[in-house]
Amino acid sequence: MPPITDQISLNTRLASIVIDQAVMIFLCSMAVAPAAFLVEGLSPFLSEAYDYPALLAPTMYLCKDTVNGRSIGKRLLNLQIVNEGDRQVASPARCVVRNVTLLISPIELLIAMLNPSRRLGDRLAGTRLKFSNEPLRDSSRVGPVISVFFIVYALIILTAFLLKGWQKYLFMLN
Repeated sequence: MPPITDQISLNTRLASIVIDQAVMIFLCSMAVAPAAFLVEGLSPFLSEAYDYPALLAPTMYLCKDTVNGRSIGKRLLNLQIVNEGDRQVASPARCVVRNVTLLISPIELLIAMLNPSRRLGDRLAGTRLKFSNEPLRDSSRVGPVISVFFIVYALIILTAFLLKGWQKYLFMLN
């Protein structure tokens, strides 16, 4: 079994967060930018069609750790998300559940600073962050990662649709 340690320094954890944020800002802006430039001056029907590419941004953010439990920042710093109990690579679904709590980022950042190995999302998903010179390999194929990505994307589209419908309903009352 590859060497795994529980000790992750605060500096390593913060470096991982900064790298991941920079990469995600770049990737999300690449997903949203084309829609932002094309929407102006279009009919309402066509402008709503560009909402779908823009919704890729939160999907990518939630799914950033789904490939072998490692984001780009984690790969660069030899970190990996593993299950708390058996110390095996966390499944793509667990990685998404872990990242849902990023919606409350300030609280997550505080908890990550207090315990670099385990933030609130880790407690919710039953995972932890490990340092490993030889990362564990997930025996599963690409299928689960792609499936989770499309399920998350569909849920985000559904949520946006419901919120948009609710918003229209509220404005009709005024």
